[in-house]
Amino acid sequence: MKVCKSPYSAFVLFIIVLIAMVPALLAQEPGAPPAGAPPPPGAQAGAEAAQAGVETKVQDVAQVLALTPQQQSQLEPIVKAEQPKVQAIVHDPNLTGEEKAKKLEAVHKQTDPLVKTILNPTQYKQWEHIRSLGVEKLKAGGQ
Repeated sequence: MKVCKSPYSAFVLFIIVLIAMVPALLAQEPGAPPAGAPPPPGAQAGAEAAQAGVETKVQDVAQVLALTPQQQSQLEPIVKAEQPKVQAIVHDPNLTGEEKAKKLEAVHKQTDPLVKTILNPTQYKQWEHIRSLGVEKLKAGGQ
């Protein structure tokens, strides 16, 4: 197994994983209660696990971009808020890769101005480049 030694490579990998997140996080298990039903006991633990996954990803980005603790705390809620939108797009079977890419770019246009105020110019340039890689992957039919 090849280990990513470059911070840039690790960041690329992180963004791709962030865009594609594990389908199991959104998949509803057979026999699960319908949407809107009260959550069964223990369901909170699943939501907490998903939230912890996003926090871990933000920490990974913080390391790759060399974010300050303040930048990291500002970026985390943006990534958390964006994640459900990204997942809905990536896992929509009715959209082509091109359509997914366009919708993903629209989500990015909503959040990138906020991110730009947090990151320095070098960090933001890396952020934009990695996001564009994820969009290109969707255009090519990937998730």
